[in-house]
Amino acid sequence: MWRFILSSFFFLGLSFYEMSGGADYRPSANSIQARAVLDNQRPRARPLRVNVIALAQPDTGLP
Repeated sequence: MWRFILSSFFFLGLSFYEMSGGADYRPSANSIQARAVLDNQRPRARPLRVNVIALAQPDTGLP
């Protein structure tokens, strides 16, 4: 019985490996794996925070 269990695990693992693409496996474009690779390759751009104080211009032209 234990031989059947071990051989079934082996064949299930082998079939999963082959059905997923084997050695040619590439994650789909919108998968978590692909996004993780892209996040590690390109650093995210930090938004530029400029503190600008807008000064009110006095109204010089009174009618």
